[in-house]
Amino acid sequence: MKGTPLASGPGTHFHPIPSIVKHDWELEESRVDLLNRGTAWLDAGTYTSLNEASTFVHVIEELQGTKIGGIEEEHIIRASSNANRR
Repeated sequence: MKGTPLASGPGTHFHPIPSIVKHDWELEESRVDLLNRGTAWLDAGTYTSLNEASTFVHVIEELQGTKIGGIEEEHIIRASSNANRR
């Protein structure tokens, strides 16, 4: 596993994701959902992968001229939708 786990240090137990998935699967507490086309799953379990995910989001935002997960944009959309209902 590349990078340093974000949850490491004294008193912290790091469990690789595959072992957690296997455990949940054995307890039949897992489900599988297909992601829509255009959906990106970004791993942020290490400092390296968090940095890579941040860079990816920054590049996409710059190329598309929009914010990903921007709460400001969501507020504007909802306010506009509520205004149209009146």
